[in-house]
Amino acid sequence: MSKRLIISSLFLASMFMACGGPNNNSNNGSSSSSSSSSSTKTPAKPKAVNGAMVYKKNCVVCHGANGRMALNGAKILPESTLTLEERIMQIKKGKGAMQAYEGVLSEAAIKAVAEYTMKFK
Repeated sequence: MSKRLIISSLFLASMFMACGGPNNNSNNGSSSSSSSSSSTKTPAKPKAVNGAMVYKKNCVVCHGANGRMALNGAKILPESTLTLEERIMQIKKGKGAMQAYEGVLSEAAIKAVAEYTMKFK
């Protein structure tokens, strides 16, 4: 059992490292090019964040594809009684073994993934 825990922990750590931090390059390039272009152009609307994609990239390792995996103490999401606002706060601040995603994910991504997890009920 100890061997399984070590392997799971190593896998989890490698997944967190593989995901890395936020990619600020795409944001910086688009905002400066749109502001330096023509002032008569309407700025492009920001793309909607896909909560399912954010979940697959950051959450599926511990919570599983359907929110029921519960690896390393992760909660079973379909059984959660947290409100949307409480989920957003928990994603931002983290809890227990779950890392805080504030500063890692954008506000829009955090809200999108919280809304996505509400569908697991």
